Amino acid sequence: MLLVNLFKISIITPTLNRVKYLSQAIESVQAQNYTPVEHIVVDGGSTDGTTELVAKYPNTILLHESEQGPYAALNKGIQICSGEIIGLLNSDDYYDTGVFSLVSDTFIGRPEVMAVLGGSQVFRDGEVERKTQIIYPPYPEEKFIDSVVFGVPMINAWFFRREVFRRFGLFDLRYQLAADRDFMIRLALERIPYTTVMRNFMNYRQHPDSLTFEGSYRTASRMLTENCRVARNRLAEAKSEYEQKLFSSWHRQLSIDHALMALQVRDFRTAVQCAREGTRLDAAWINSFLLALIRGGWKRIRLRLFRPRSESDEPTAL
Repeated sequence: MLLVNLFKISIITPTLNRVKYLSQAIESVQAQNYTPVEHIVVDGGSTDGTTELVAKYPNTILLHESEQGPYAALNKGIQICSGEIIGLLNSDDYYDTGVFSLVSDTFIGRPEVMAVLGGSQVFRDGEVERKTQIIYPPYPEEKFIDSVVFGVPMINAWFFRREVFRRFGLFDLRYQLAADRDFMIRLALERIPYTTVMRNFMNYRQHPDSLTFEGSYRTASRMLTENCRVARNRLAEAKSEYEQKLFSSWHRQLSIDHALMALQVRDFRTAVQCAREGTRLDAAWINSFLLALIRGGWKRIRLRLFRPRSESDEPTAL
């Protein structure tokens, strides 16, 4: 028997050829024992039976979107959904049970908050017994900005009032991999009121096709490149000395990490580009880089510099 709750919850799921995972994502919404709820799946042109799969589930709406990436799909779903509360679910991840009722009750009890954050865990796919890789507890409000800048945004463990997107906008489509971090930075800079629930909400699947956890140099390099763009743009728009220091420090960390990683796979072109960009924005960049290099151990990096290059080490230009 479904529990009748005050708030309608809309879940938005972007997908493209993820049918082997999508059923678990949908079923984690169906199993919430919650109403009213709508689940909007935005498909970027799948050819693997996604349409037929989604048609099997009640209260699940399938939208078709030209292949412009997951953030364009999320924006479309957010714009057409009808729920007062909005959650974002990847097609290869799933919710814990009982999350929706807990989120609704939290919003009812805390009418002043605009968002609710729970915990997340990353698990490795393909093992007989699921093995949790990383656990991310919800971070407190006083660490909001530092967590979304230097940490992991974990946007899928958040539930937002619809008003959040009306007031602060949608995902910035200039970023194909970092739009979620950019969005969360916007919210942190605006100091939106939120509350945390010390319970796991989201289960992130680590698998070879994952955009976030796939783990190759190419993907990591693209992610660092986009995050550097976010940092530079935020630095250019900084409204206070605090923001200038914050985003300058973040850009320094990102560009140094990128340069070190590029050296490890002999991508000297990217390493040089990182150094040029870093020193252009920060005169002390080279000193920070050398210190990081020493702390990381030149011997370990040298060993990787002279090993054979693998296909996964294909360089990406900055």
